[in-house]
Amino acid sequence: MTPAFKIIANEQDVSDRIREHLISGTLTDNEGMKSDTLEIQLRDRDGTLQIPPSGTELKFHLGYWETGTVYKGLFIYDGDYGIRPDRIILRATAAHLGNSETLKGFKATLKSHKTRSWHQQTLGAIVQAIAAEHGYKGRVHSDFTEELIQHVDQTDESDLNFLTRLARDGNAVAKPAGGFLVFVPRKKGLSVTGQQLATLSLQKADLSSWSLDRDERGRYQSVEAGWTDLGTGDRITETAGAGEPVKKLRGTFPSKAEAMQSAEAELRRIELAKAQPKFSFAGWPEIGAEGLVNIAGLRDEMNGTWSITKATHSFSDTGYTTSIDCELPEDD
Repeated sequence: MTPAFKIIANEQDVSDRIREHLISGTLTDNEGMKSDTLEIQLRDRDGTLQIPPSGTELKFHLGYWETGTVYKGLFIYDGDYGIRPDRIILRATAAHLGNSETLKGFKATLKSHKTRSWHQQTLGAIVQAIAAEHGYKGRVHSDFTEELIQHVDQTDESDLNFLTRLARDGNAVAKPAGGFLVFVPRKKGLSVTGQQLATLSLQKADLSSWSLDRDERGRYQSVEAGWTDLGTGDRITETAGAGEPVKKLRGTFPSKAEAMQSAEAELRRIELAKAQPKFSFAGWPEIGAEGLVNIAGLRDEMNGTWSITKATHSFSDTGYTTSIDCELPEDD
């Protein structure tokens, strides 16, 4: 089949103009707070190719001429480009919250540092409060809406980093999407809006390449986290797992429960990251991060269900491939 794309720049279809100069393009769909990106390399032999103005909004579609294209989202070109011999590289970032102005404003306020404490509040209420401070609504999965946070400090820390920390401890994804600030379980085949994604199936014959590198040397076998007993003033250590080497979490947690939760979450993250296979195959525009894929026909350690942490779509006028980075999914 023949690769096809469509790009609408500030409501004008510029697909044909880009196609005339296209060398290659790469769409990278990342999980979590890391932004999705669109990179386009264009021929510029005479050095006269016009660079779009900063703030240009790009609606991007990808697929095939024979079957049609799939809308992959709104991206903002904010002036990020590179110059190479006879070519220009344009880079744009996904705008999950709306147009370029709302995206810039949201990112700026999310990165402002704050010092405050959250006490006896549910995780759902915390996410909703932070979203409201930035003019948006929170969308929290039911797994987390009523989870009580006894106490957590946000000390000279941005809301972006704070939400990322809460998500990491709860094995969740915190991300702006569809006009909301969402907080959903990680590695359970859910989209960032909390919808169940279909599990994809790939056989050996579907794959053009695959790889897996696993190294147990130096892997942490246990994790320690400390908390302070307010009655005695003593610092007490909680341990998840057993054996050496031991990873010690920085800082002191306000309670035994939170120290243990953080230690267990970090140990789970370490376990899930032990195997990180990569698979490549003919371009499949519907595939994105957060989904699940079932692999069959390879070695036993590569077969089974995997969680997609990154999907990379690479296209040109002659070909289109999709590559996925994976980790083990979260157990139910």
